Amino acid sequence: PYARLDAALREKVAKRLVHACALLGGRLEMRAPWSRQYVHNHMPTILVALYAGTLAVLREGSVQRARADSQLHMEQMLAVLRHVTDGSSHEGVGYGTYTTRSVFLFAYLLERHSGKDYFQ
Repeated sequence: PYARLDAALREKVAKRLVHACALLGGRLEMRAPWSRQYVHNHMPTILVALYAGTLAVLREGSVQRARADSQLHMEQMLAVLRHVTDGSSHEGVGYGTYTTRSVFLFAYLLERHSGKDYFQ
């Protein structure tokens, strides 16, 4: 679908992605309430959206910090989750599966784009 867009529309989409990534990255830096907790349903979903957005506009230097910050926060969350050996979630099954889906997607994206294996 992206390949079918004309150059003007691609540029417009890229500008919006850069703006959205800068906004989320800025909130991550400002320590928004959701960025202070490593394990809850919003954190991995927001981080995977931020990381995917930065991958889409990788050529923009302004998103590099947001990409690195999202990767750092996810790695910190994975470090916390390594201590959960029974698969439980303090948020219950519904939120636990929601969170897990984003964690796996993010781990896959990180492995694919950074070469680091997060599934061991």
